[in-house]
Amino acid sequence: MKQILKNIKRKCLGSLIECCGYIISQGDKRIKVMPCKNMAIHPHLRFEIGPYDTIEAFEEGDIIACYHSHPTDNDNFIEEDLRNSKSLKIPFVLYCEKNDTFKFFDGNKGKVKKVFKETELRKCLNL
Repeated sequence: MKQILKNIKRKCLGSLIECCGYIISQGDKRIKVMPCKNMAIHPHLRFEIGPYDTIEAFEEGDIIACYHSHPTDNDNFIEEDLRNSKSLKIPFVLYCEKNDTFKFFDGNKGKVKKVFKETELRKCLNL
């Protein structure tokens, strides 16, 4: 898939809850954006991906990032997002629909980066 950002955006547009999923590498430079069900008790405030979606993602390929959206105008990761990225050892991508912005966080590097272009995201993901 050549347009990771466009695919994430398309899956999140118009949702009143936080959308979430995985970005998966399927080898031979094939990338898949896999949406998952938000299992959180309050899905308009946070996201939680269930174990069955995670197992399916592992069966599809290598999980290279987790994405989610904020349906509000908050375009920053919350502390829980940052902690989860660090503990799971996978980067997080955040899409804020109201501001139409993307941000990237790699817990291993500890930096949040605003992403404007597909090429920037691919560079962050080492693709």
